[in-house]
Amino acid sequence: MRRTLAVVVLVLGSLLAACVTRAEVEEIVQASNETTILLQQSERFVSDPAAGGEVLAVDPAAVSALVARIDVFIAQHPDMKATNDALRVRKAMILMAAGRMNGARASFAAVEGELLNDRDRALAASHETLIWWREVAVLDDADALPGREDFEAGLAALEGATRDLDPTSIDIRFYLAEIRAWMALKLVMPVLVDLEDDALVPTIAELLRAPLADYLAIFSAEEAAQLAIVRDLETVDAEGLRRLPLERLRWMFHARILVREYARVARLAAEVFPDLEPDWPERARPLLP
Repeated sequence: MRRTLAVVVLVLGSLLAACVTRAEVEEIVQASNETTILLQQSERFVSDPAAGGEVLAVDPAAVSALVARIDVFIAQHPDMKATNDALRVRKAMILMAAGRMNGARASFAAVEGELLNDRDRALAASHETLIWWREVAVLDDADALPGREDFEAGLAALEGATRDLDPTSIDIRFYLAEIRAWMALKLVMPVLVDLEDDALVPTIAELLRAPLADYLAIFSAEEAAQLAIVRDLETVDAEGLRRLPLERLRWMFHARILVREYARVARLAAEVFPDLEPDWPERARPLLP
Protein backbone atom coordinates (compact mmCIF):
# COMPACT_ATOMS: atom_id res chain seq x y z
CA MET A 1 0.00 0.00 0.00
CA ARG A 2 2.78 2.43 0.95
CA ARG A 3 4.68 1.53 -2.20
CA THR A 4 1.57 2.16 -4.33
CA LEU A 5 0.97 5.46 -2.58
CA ALA A 6 4.59 6.47 -3.17
CA VAL A 7 4.28 5.66 -6.86
CA VAL A 8 1.06 7.67 -7.10
CA VAL A 9 2.71 10.64 -5.36
CA LEU A 10 5.71 10.37 -7.68
CA VAL A 11 3.52 10.28 -10.78
CA LEU A 12 1.41 13.19 -9.59
CA GLY A 13 4.57 15.12 -8.78
CA SER A 14 5.94 14.49 -12.27
CA LEU A 15 2.67 15.53 -13.89
CA LEU A 16 2.55 18.70 -11.80
CA ALA A 17 6.14 19.55 -12.69
CA ALA A 18 5.38 18.96 -16.37
CA CYS A 19 2.35 21.26 -16.17
CA VAL A 20 4.37 23.97 -14.44
CA THR A 21 7.15 23.65 -17.03
CA ARG A 22 4.66 23.80 -19.91
CA ALA A 23 3.02 26.87 -18.40
CA GLU A 24 6.40 28.56 -18.03
CA VAL A 25 7.29 27.87 -21.67
CA GLU A 26 3.94 29.28 -22.77
CA GLU A 27 4.58 32.41 -20.70
CA ILE A 28 8.03 32.84 -22.25
CA VAL A 29 6.62 32.36 -25.75
CA GLN A 30 3.88 34.93 -25.12
CA ALA A 31 6.33 37.44 -23.65
CA SER A 32 8.81 36.91 -26.50
CA ASN A 33 6.07 37.40 -29.10
CA GLU A 34 4.93 40.66 -27.52
CA THR A 35 8.46 41.99 -27.00
CA THR A 36 9.66 41.12 -30.50
CA ILE A 37 6.61 42.71 -32.14
CA LEU A 38 7.05 45.91 -30.12
CA LEU A 39 10.75 46.06 -30.91
CA GLN A 40 10.11 45.51 -34.60
CA GLN A 41 7.88 48.56 -34.76
CA SER A 42 11.04 50.66 -34.56
CA GLU A 43 12.61 48.89 -37.55
CA ARG A 44 12.63 50.77 -40.82
CA PHE A 45 10.76 48.12 -42.73
CA VAL A 46 7.66 48.26 -40.49
CA SER A 47 7.66 51.88 -39.31
CA ASP A 48 4.93 54.16 -40.63
CA PRO A 49 6.19 57.43 -42.15
CA ALA A 50 2.65 58.80 -41.95
CA ALA A 51 2.85 58.48 -38.16
CA GLY A 52 5.78 60.89 -38.02
CA GLY A 53 8.26 58.13 -37.36
CA GLU A 54 6.74 57.34 -33.97
CA VAL A 55 7.83 54.05 -32.45
CA LEU A 56 6.75 51.96 -29.50
CA ALA A 57 9.47 52.04 -26.88
CA VAL A 58 10.51 48.89 -25.05
CA ASP A 59 12.47 49.18 -21.82
CA PRO A 60 15.97 47.71 -22.45
CA ALA A 61 15.89 46.31 -18.92
CA ALA A 62 12.74 44.35 -19.78
CA VAL A 63 14.45 42.92 -22.84
CA SER A 64 17.46 41.87 -20.76
CA ALA A 65 15.19 40.33 -18.12
CA LEU A 66 13.35 38.26 -20.74
CA VAL A 67 16.62 37.08 -22.30
CA ALA A 68 17.90 36.13 -18.84
CA ARG A 69 14.67 34.22 -18.14
CA ILE A 70 15.20 32.17 -21.30
CA ASP A 71 18.80 31.44 -20.28
CA VAL A 72 17.71 30.34 -16.81
CA PHE A 73 15.05 28.03 -18.21
CA ILE A 74 17.52 26.40 -20.60
CA ALA A 75 20.06 25.93 -17.80
CA GLN A 76 17.44 24.37 -15.51
CA HIS A 77 16.06 21.99 -18.17
CA PRO A 78 19.07 20.64 -20.09
CA ASP A 79 17.17 17.52 -21.20
CA MET A 80 14.48 19.54 -23.05
CA LYS A 81 16.66 19.88 -26.11
CA ALA A 82 13.97 20.59 -28.73
CA THR A 83 12.27 23.17 -26.51
CA ASN A 84 15.57 24.79 -25.65
CA ASP A 85 16.56 25.13 -29.29
CA ALA A 86 13.22 26.74 -30.09
CA LEU A 87 13.77 29.17 -27.20
CA ARG A 88 17.26 29.96 -28.49
CA VAL A 89 15.72 31.02 -31.80
CA ARG A 90 13.22 33.21 -29.94
CA LYS A 91 16.03 34.72 -27.89
CA ALA A 92 17.98 35.44 -31.08
CA MET A 93 15.00 37.22 -32.64
CA ILE A 94 14.52 39.35 -29.52
CA LEU A 95 18.19 40.33 -29.50
CA MET A 96 18.19 41.07 -33.22
CA ALA A 97 15.12 43.30 -32.93
CA ALA A 98 16.82 45.06 -30.01
CA GLY A 99 19.91 45.69 -32.11
CA ARG A 100 22.14 43.29 -30.20
CA MET A 101 23.56 41.53 -33.25
CA ASN A 102 26.44 39.67 -31.62
CA GLY A 103 24.07 38.19 -29.06
CA ALA A 104 21.64 37.20 -31.81
CA ARG A 105 24.38 35.43 -33.77
CA ALA A 106 25.56 33.63 -30.64
CA SER A 107 22.03 32.46 -29.82
CA PHE A 108 21.49 31.10 -33.33
CA ALA A 109 24.89 29.39 -33.17
CA ALA A 110 23.92 27.73 -29.88
CA VAL A 111 21.11 25.74 -31.55
CA GLU A 112 22.20 22.14 -31.09
CA GLY A 113 19.72 19.92 -32.93
CA GLU A 114 17.16 19.87 -35.70
CA LEU A 115 14.49 22.53 -35.32
CA LEU A 116 10.95 21.16 -35.40
CA ASN A 117 8.90 23.79 -37.25
CA ASP A 118 9.07 25.82 -40.44
CA ARG A 119 9.34 29.14 -38.66
CA ASP A 120 12.40 28.24 -36.62
CA ARG A 121 14.12 26.43 -39.48
CA ALA A 122 13.62 29.37 -41.85
CA LEU A 123 14.84 31.92 -39.30
CA ALA A 124 17.92 29.86 -38.45
CA ALA A 125 18.73 29.22 -42.10
CA SER A 126 18.45 32.88 -43.09
CA HIS A 127 19.63 34.53 -39.87
CA GLU A 128 22.80 36.02 -41.33
CA THR A 129 20.75 37.72 -44.05
CA LEU A 130 18.18 38.91 -41.48
CA ILE A 131 20.89 40.36 -39.23
CA TRP A 132 22.59 41.99 -42.22
CA TRP A 133 19.30 43.59 -43.25
CA ARG A 134 18.57 44.80 -39.72
CA GLU A 135 21.88 46.68 -39.84
CA VAL A 136 21.37 48.01 -43.38
CA ALA A 137 17.72 49.05 -42.92
CA VAL A 138 18.62 51.91 -40.57
CA LEU A 139 21.22 53.45 -42.91
CA ASP A 140 20.11 56.75 -44.46
CA ASP A 141 23.33 57.65 -46.26
CA ALA A 142 23.30 56.09 -49.74
CA ASP A 143 27.10 56.09 -49.78
CA ALA A 144 27.11 53.86 -46.69
CA LEU A 145 24.90 51.20 -48.27
CA PRO A 146 26.38 47.87 -49.38
CA GLY A 147 26.77 47.16 -53.08
CA ARG A 148 24.09 45.84 -55.38
CA GLU A 149 25.62 42.34 -55.25
CA ASP A 150 25.06 42.17 -51.50
CA PHE A 151 21.44 43.25 -51.89
CA GLU A 152 20.80 40.73 -54.64
CA ALA A 153 22.37 37.97 -52.51
CA GLY A 154 20.05 38.93 -49.65
CA LEU A 155 17.01 38.99 -51.92
CA ALA A 156 17.91 35.57 -53.31
CA ALA A 157 18.52 34.10 -49.83
CA LEU A 158 15.12 35.19 -48.54
CA GLU A 159 13.40 34.08 -51.74
CA GLY A 160 14.93 30.63 -51.28
CA ALA A 161 13.96 30.48 -47.61
CA THR A 162 10.37 31.44 -48.45
CA ARG A 163 10.15 28.94 -51.31
CA ASP A 164 11.11 26.09 -48.98
CA LEU A 165 8.28 26.84 -46.54
CA ASP A 166 5.10 24.84 -46.26
CA PRO A 167 2.21 26.87 -47.79
CA THR A 168 0.41 26.75 -44.43
CA SER A 169 3.30 28.52 -42.62
CA ILE A 170 1.71 31.88 -43.26
CA ASP A 171 3.23 34.02 -40.51
CA ILE A 172 6.87 33.34 -41.40
CA ARG A 173 6.04 33.66 -45.12
CA PHE A 174 4.69 37.15 -44.46
CA TYR A 175 7.73 38.08 -42.39
CA LEU A 176 10.34 36.99 -44.94
CA ALA A 177 8.42 38.30 -47.96
CA GLU A 178 7.89 41.67 -46.32
CA ILE A 179 11.58 42.09 -45.52
CA ARG A 180 12.45 41.10 -49.09
CA ALA A 181 10.09 43.74 -50.48
CA TRP A 182 11.59 46.45 -48.26
CA MET A 183 15.07 45.27 -49.22
CA ALA A 184 14.26 45.85 -52.90
CA LEU A 185 13.07 49.38 -52.13
CA LYS A 186 16.25 50.12 -50.21
CA LEU A 187 18.32 49.03 -53.19
CA VAL A 188 16.32 50.97 -55.79
CA MET A 189 15.94 54.32 -54.02
CA PRO A 190 19.56 55.58 -54.38
CA VAL A 191 19.42 54.71 -58.08
CA LEU A 192 16.28 56.77 -58.56
CA VAL A 193 17.58 59.71 -56.56
CA ASP A 194 21.17 59.93 -57.79
CA LEU A 195 21.28 58.38 -61.27
CA GLU A 196 19.51 58.83 -64.55
CA ASP A 197 20.76 55.90 -66.58
CA ASP A 198 18.23 54.45 -68.99
CA ALA A 199 20.16 51.18 -69.04
CA LEU A 200 19.04 50.58 -65.45
CA VAL A 201 15.33 50.75 -66.27
CA PRO A 202 14.75 46.98 -66.79
CA THR A 203 16.72 46.16 -63.63
CA ILE A 204 14.74 48.63 -61.52
CA ALA A 205 11.45 47.38 -62.93
CA GLU A 206 12.23 43.77 -62.05
CA LEU A 207 13.64 44.59 -58.62
CA LEU A 208 10.44 46.42 -57.77
CA ARG A 209 8.01 43.95 -59.30
CA ALA A 210 9.11 40.50 -58.17
CA PRO A 211 9.31 40.99 -54.36
CA LEU A 212 6.03 42.93 -54.30
CA ALA A 213 4.32 40.24 -56.38
CA ASP A 214 5.52 37.49 -54.05
CA TYR A 215 4.42 39.46 -51.00
CA LEU A 216 0.91 40.31 -52.22
CA ALA A 217 0.38 36.76 -53.46
CA ILE A 218 0.30 35.57 -49.83
CA PHE A 219 -2.91 37.48 -49.17
CA SER A 220 -6.25 35.90 -49.90
CA ALA A 221 -8.48 37.46 -52.56
CA GLU A 222 -10.68 38.99 -49.86
CA GLU A 223 -7.68 40.48 -48.06
CA ALA A 224 -6.28 41.85 -51.31
CA ALA A 225 -9.60 43.58 -51.96
CA GLN A 226 -9.32 45.32 -48.58
CA LEU A 227 -5.73 46.54 -49.01
CA ALA A 228 -6.50 49.82 -50.79
CA ILE A 229 -9.02 50.72 -48.08
CA VAL A 230 -6.66 49.84 -45.26
CA ARG A 231 -3.82 51.67 -46.96
CA ASP A 232 -5.57 55.03 -47.00
CA LEU A 233 -7.59 54.59 -43.79
CA GLU A 234 -10.34 56.73 -45.29
CA THR A 235 -13.43 54.62 -45.91
CA VAL A 236 -13.16 51.41 -43.94
CA ASP A 237 -15.19 48.38 -44.96
CA ALA A 238 -15.84 47.36 -41.37
CA GLU A 239 -17.85 44.28 -42.31
CA GLY A 240 -15.16 43.04 -44.67
CA LEU A 241 -12.38 43.62 -42.15
CA ARG A 242 -14.39 41.97 -39.39
CA ARG A 243 -14.30 38.69 -41.27
CA LEU A 244 -10.51 38.58 -41.22
CA PRO A 245 -8.50 37.00 -38.36
CA LEU A 246 -6.70 39.43 -36.05
CA GLU A 247 -3.26 38.16 -37.05
CA ARG A 248 -4.04 38.70 -40.71
CA LEU A 249 -5.23 42.22 -39.94
CA ARG A 250 -1.84 42.95 -38.37
CA TRP A 251 -0.09 41.90 -41.56
CA MET A 252 -2.54 43.93 -43.64
CA PHE A 253 -1.60 47.06 -41.75
CA HIS A 254 2.04 46.23 -42.40
CA ALA A 255 1.09 45.88 -46.07
CA ARG A 256 -0.62 49.29 -45.99
CA ILE A 257 2.69 50.86 -45.01
CA LEU A 258 4.67 48.87 -47.54
CA VAL A 259 2.30 49.54 -50.45
CA ARG A 260 2.18 53.24 -49.61
CA GLU A 261 5.97 53.36 -49.91
CA TYR A 262 5.89 51.41 -53.17
CA ALA A 263 3.38 53.96 -54.50
CA ARG A 264 5.75 56.79 -53.57
CA VAL A 265 8.66 55.05 -55.27
CA ALA A 266 6.52 54.32 -58.35
CA ARG A 267 5.71 58.03 -58.67
CA LEU A 268 9.38 58.95 -58.27
CA ALA A 269 10.40 56.30 -60.80
CA ALA A 270 7.91 57.67 -63.32
CA GLU A 271 9.44 61.14 -62.90
CA VAL A 272 13.06 60.00 -63.23
CA PHE A 273 12.45 57.38 -65.92
CA PRO A 274 9.34 58.32 -67.95
CA ASP A 275 9.62 55.05 -69.90
CA LEU A 276 9.67 52.91 -66.77
CA GLU A 277 6.54 50.75 -66.74
CA PRO A 278 7.06 47.82 -64.35
CA ASP A 279 4.79 44.87 -64.97
CA TRP A 280 3.12 45.36 -61.63
CA PRO A 281 1.36 42.28 -60.22
CA GLU A 282 -2.39 42.31 -60.76
CA ARG A 283 -3.11 42.81 -57.07
CA ALA A 284 -0.78 45.81 -56.87
CA ARG A 285 -2.30 47.81 -59.73
CA PRO A 286 -5.27 49.24 -57.79
CA LEU A 287 -2.85 50.27 -55.02
CA LEU A 288 -0.28 52.15 -57.10
CA PRO A 289 -0.43 55.35 -59.22
